[in-house]
Amino acid sequence: MTKNIFISMKSTQNSMDGEVIQHAGPFKGQYYFKDGFHYCLYEELMEGVEHPVKSRLKFNDEKVFLHKSGDIAFDTVFEVGTDYISNYNTMFGPICIKTITKQLSVNDTSDMINISLHYDSVMADNYSTDTNMQICIKNA
Repeated sequence: MTKNIFISMKSTQNSMDGEVIQHAGPFKGQYYFKDGFHYCLYEELMEGVEHPVKSRLKFNDEKVFLHKSGDIAFDTVFEVGTDYISNYNTMFGPICIKTITKQLSVNDTSDMINISLHYDSVMADNYSTDTNMQICIKNA
């Protein structure tokens, strides 16, 4: 991988309200590898949010850490067999979400990295979504 990258995401969420498919990106970013972890730094323009949200993706074959800061801020971890509770700070106020990772895979080649995640998100102990997310990182 080169330092300059494009990162894009696609997620399919199934909930009580039906299926929602979301696309984000591609975003320009920076990539580096340090101490056994891949890092991607990028900014996202999100609908309904005035300023870009700064994002950091840190991952290896076993864990994915996602950190966002700005008008929307949170830290979450995706790791099979581990439930992780995150406090999301949004423009509507704080939201507590539990993430239960069911599947995680990382496919790393010389010019592209694909991350596949399958997880449940539970809010207020009763509303949940089943999400499949694909993250694609390519050389710019």
